[in-house]
Amino acid sequence: ALCFVGSTSAMPTMALRAVSVPWRRVSVARRLSTGTPRILKSEVPDIIFHFAVEEYLMNFAKIRAPLMYLWRPQPVVTIGRHQNPWKECVLSRLEEDGVALVRRRS
Repeated sequence: ALCFVGSTSAMPTMALRAVSVPWRRVSVARRLSTGTPRILKSEVPDIIFHFAVEEYLMNFAKIRAPLMYLWRPQPVVTIGRHQNPWKECVLSRLEEDGVALVRRRS
């Protein structure tokens, strides 16, 4: 379900340019990145699985090179920690349409 796909040496530069980051942090990020950039692609449609993988990658994985994690979930509405689903969504419509409702940790 998870696989690494082809990588490119241009990926880290593009990723760093796409994000507004102070230049000092960019140079530090380049020094820490020692390996070949990788793309991790998943075909698993479960968003909860992806939230768990992202948490593992951020908190426990020993990543020594740029990594892009690509995934696409089934239809879902994601709400934040402090959002009220009864105010943000029409829950009956979500159920009718088979759309899941998931809360992020952040």
